[in-house]
Amino acid sequence: MTDDFKGGAAMIAIRSPKFFWNGAIFLATGLFGLSVAQNYSFGTTARIGPGFFPAIVSGLLVVVGLLTILKSLRSHGEPVGRIHWKPLLLITLSVICFGLLLPRIGLPLTILASCITAAVASTWFRFAAVPALLALAFAALCTLAFSIGLGLPMLVLGSWLQPLAELFTAARTN
Repeated sequence: MTDDFKGGAAMIAIRSPKFFWNGAIFLATGLFGLSVAQNYSFGTTARIGPGFFPAIVSGLLVVVGLLTILKSLRSHGEPVGRIHWKPLLLITLSVICFGLLLPRIGLPLTILASCITAAVASTWFRFAAVPALLALAFAALCTLAFSIGLGLPMLVLGSWLQPLAELFTAARTN
């Protein structure tokens, strides 16, 4: 804060706009998460409810956001640079694709589509054999770990691919 007075009120100077806006995003995300978490039971310490984890994480985001905003008032820093829209939109699209495609094409192909969409966001992205094989290996590893190893109810083949799977099983039985 500064000691400048204009009109009888102290002026607050944001010395680090980058920290200020980072803190504002953390704060807004945390407050949104807390408002959503109120719709779920918090539970007790012996038996935590579905609202426990979102409330704790959101509360921590609020604290980090406030601390970051305070830091922006005390220390000098860089201005906010230009917004890189391509990576921002492609990473967001990757997350949306995951949510929309998972029930339709299954876990392995969804992970593959999300990996490729997120990778395209990079300025260094070039489609090549090694990254494609790594994405396939990652999709296989995640499918083995989550669907088979942990037994989570994630479809290996989604609703769009079920008729294809039935066609192959019918062809094998004939």
